[in-house]
Amino acid sequence: MRAFLVISGLLLCGCDKFAERTSTKAAAPQKLTVLDQALAKHSNSIAQARQELPGDAWENKPFRHDVSAGKRAAAITAPMVDEIKLQLKEMTVTNLVKSFKVVPYPYGDMTNDLGAVAEWVYAVGNQLIINEIKSRPADELRRLCKLGSEKVMLVEGPQGFGLPLTHDLAEILEDRGLTNGWSR
Repeated sequence: MRAFLVISGLLLCGCDKFAERTSTKAAAPQKLTVLDQALAKHSNSIAQARQELPGDAWENKPFRHDVSAGKRAAAITAPMVDEIKLQLKEMTVTNLVKSFKVVPYPYGDMTNDLGAVAEWVYAVGNQLIINEIKSRPADELRRLCKLGSEKVMLVEGPQGFGLPLTHDLAEILEDRGLTNGWSR
């Protein structure tokens, strides 16, 4: 009988802990950014565009790549950028910052497999977000001081510097002449 009670107690404790873990996960779903949503919406088209076709043109410099597939992908991503621009206009500064595509600092990697197309959309999309933030009135920009993180960095493509998000937000404030109260 004693063994039965001990085993029952252990099972109950384990079940309660499992229920806590699963309910916590269910209660906090990870929200996709506007950039992630755009890529998800067009993911099938992007995957088809990236397919190698028998008549594709290839170049070897600066590296071997499928030029035709690149042109097909560009035809899909151009309208995507226009959709993103429209959505950004309606967002608050806080939501714009939350919409950045970020990866862990200092050695973050993207987790999806959309390749160069995703990297391009994220890099261009992040720059569009920066431009939209810069266009906002000074009183809205003062919120940036509370929104940064030293633990993440923007996806900026190969031309990026890989600095923490707080650096990018401080740079926005500097560009607008609003450096009061926040230094890097």
